[in-house]
Amino acid sequence: MTPKGQAGQQPDTAAEPDERGLVRDVGHPHAGAAGEAAGRPGPQRLPVLRLAEVIMAILDHRRRLPMAASAALIREQHGDGMLVRVVFLDDRQEPLPAAADTMTATTYLAGRLDDDLAVAFGARNVIVLK
Repeated sequence: MTPKGQAGQQPDTAAEPDERGLVRDVGHPHAGAAGEAAGRPGPQRLPVLRLAEVIMAILDHRRRLPMAASAALIREQHGDGMLVRVVFLDDRQEPLPAAADTMTATTYLAGRLDDDLAVAFGARNVIVLK
């Protein structure tokens, strides 16, 4: 990947830093259950992922992705932490494509989830927010 402006190439993701410089919008290749694929950017690392942060990411994407009708939150245990992907879905509940073979998603790797997010997941590993 070459940063925008170097050699005239565009980055291979749709990443944009927010006001704090944190990257929230990332194109991830479709892959296996863990979503591991070579060459893609890593998740945003946080000690605690809060429901409010997830909701703000979803609201931010709604402005930039008008076709996003809902978002699926996918939780996976990852070492001592929790990997949470926010996948943006169209009105048919299909992932919104960022480019060929990629979906528009935001990924977090958190040491833990706040109480509100943990309660929202409950015993499930996937929830859909409309």
